[in-house]
Amino acid sequence: WDTGRVYWHTERADMGVHIRLPATALQASNRLAVTILCDLYRMGAKFTRIDLAADDLKGLLDMEVILAKVEQDDFVCRSRVVDQVRRLRGGAGNTLYFGSRASDTFFRIYDKAAEQAKKGVLFFGHWVRTEMELKHERAHEAAVYICENPETWGETARGWFLRFLDFKEHEEDQTKSRWDTCGWWSEYLEN
Repeated sequence: WDTGRVYWHTERADMGVHIRLPATALQASNRLAVTILCDLYRMGAKFTRIDLAADDLKGLLDMEVILAKVEQDDFVCRSRVVDQVRRLRGGAGNTLYFGSRASDTFFRIYDKAAEQAKKGVLFFGHWVRTEMELKHERAHEAAVYICENPETWGETARGWFLRFLDFKEHEEDQTKSRWDTCGWWSEYLEN
């Protein structure tokens, strides 16, 4: 498992300190990720990447339905780029990527249960994860917002997800942004 890392230069204090905390390091700390984030914020940290994740364990998100929405162009997204990675041999798994890895916002939806099975972790049931990866100034602004709004940031983050990616019920109106949001997407985001 990957663990956290702290980087610094012994002869160049002006370079500062770089802290990398992947999910495994956060889990090993036995503290809430948001608590660690806010502790770093109070110490004056500048955040260059924040990943926000939400899990569906109820079966609201069906990867085949999502793929069909993408293929039918029944969605609105701030990015023009959508890619799919599907493991056809040697294991299960399906991932959709919205956006470019180089952009300040990158979104993914994937079969987390299949990912865990590949790692040898047994999980029985439905587990689809959505992740929004924020970078640069966008990451820092999100971290500041989360730390300054510890009780309500989750509701706002759901809005960030919806503003970046919205699956729509097909309608005849030429302006897709006016189409209704799919019920399963709205329920997932607790809209």
